[in-house]
Amino acid sequence: MHRERLQLMCTLLAEVEAGTWEPTGTKMDGSPLPHRWRPDHLFDLNEWIVLVRPDCGFSACAIGHACLDARFNAEGLFAQFGFSELHSMPPAYQDGDELRLVWGAVMAFFGLSGTQAYHLFDFEKYPATQHGDPAAVRQRIEAFLAAN
Repeated sequence: MHRERLQLMCTLLAEVEAGTWEPTGTKMDGSPLPHRWRPDHLFDLNEWIVLVRPDCGFSACAIGHACLDARFNAEGLFAQFGFSELHSMPPAYQDGDELRLVWGAVMAFFGLSGTQAYHLFDFEKYPATQHGDPAAVRQRIEAFLAAN
């Protein structure tokens, strides 16, 4: 388990809760994020990253927010921008010479088993009332860290 990366996720989620988080990341090739990804955003566990309206911004889950954050990009976690900018863009993790995608990226990046990754980040593991609540994810990660 990469404890420091999970702790950084808690920091990011606290920033999202406080309304102070801003997308600071880049694409995997180092080029800047498209400008349209910079305005308002919504926390939504139902999507990795999805464009809400071309001029307005995006919605993203905890992993999606991390993919748009320079602190996580520096560790190798990015969004798959080439995948589709009209549909949910899943995570990619450059793990040495191997490119890991979707849940494989989440598991490898955080050093988690599939069961652990799903428990912490999968929308199906949260009540629907918590799908827009970054605090619910942060609290679950904090409890996981305290127990492990």
